[in-house]
Amino acid sequence: MRLADLMGARVRDRDGREIGHVSDVRLREHPGPAGTVLKVEGLVVATRARGRLIAYDHRPVDGPWPLAW
Repeated sequence: MRLADLMGARVRDRDGREIGHVSDVRLREHPGPAGTVLKVEGLVVATRARGRLIAYDHRPVDGPWPLAW
């Protein structure tokens, strides 16, 4: 499975009710025989619309602020 397959995937509870979608994946480094291996440590499940995660629902914000690199 690819990490991209998890992002945005629907999440259901044990009764089959949809409770949200995967909004982020937490990884942890583990030593492996050929070097470092990344393993999924946890999933962040958002229960609201994706736009809420970046504050589009808070007025008067119309979009994200530019980021300085």
